Amino acid sequence: MRLEAQDVAIRYLEESDAVPLFENYLGDEQTCLYLNRQAHQSPIQTLQAIGRWRAQYELAHPNILVLAIEESATQIPIGCLVLIPESNHSEIHFGISRNYQGKGYATQACKLGTEYLKSIGVEQIHTAPHIDHQASIRVLEKCGFKKQGVLKEYAVFPALSPNPQNCLDMWLED
Repeated sequence: MRLEAQDVAIRYLEESDAVPLFENYLGDEQTCLYLNRQAHQSPIQTLQAIGRWRAQYELAHPNILVLAIEESATQIPIGCLVLIPESNHSEIHFGISRNYQGKGYATQACKLGTEYLKSIGVEQIHTAPHIDHQASIRVLEKCGFKKQGVLKEYAVFPALSPNPQNCLDMWLED
């Protein structure tokens, strides 16, 4: 699976992505600040995660799809797009290396993700970014997501706090 936009592509992860993905994204504590897990400690940890994520690709109904966000010019993985399909609706999440932020790459990847989900019959797409993660919220708004309200003490972001944090409830509107 590979979908392309102007500057990025989304595709299945490969084992060979472990080192560049660790160096560019998953091993960076600052980039992982708003994730529901800590930064990876080594490329081996990233390789193990890729193995778990790749196992989902073989399932008829995967419960999570973690895809590489790749810079088209270099074909280097610079982040991840996470899709969590559930019957006719899905969650979407994304993150990219801070070295590639501010270039429109996350917006392009998010749009590719929503297009893919629609192509497999998903009717409603939603997400819940941390209420203070303004960059992510801006990307989602550019992609057509609208704020529906605040989800109080909704998710734990270990790099921020051990306590559940408030998130925005955002849904894609056509």
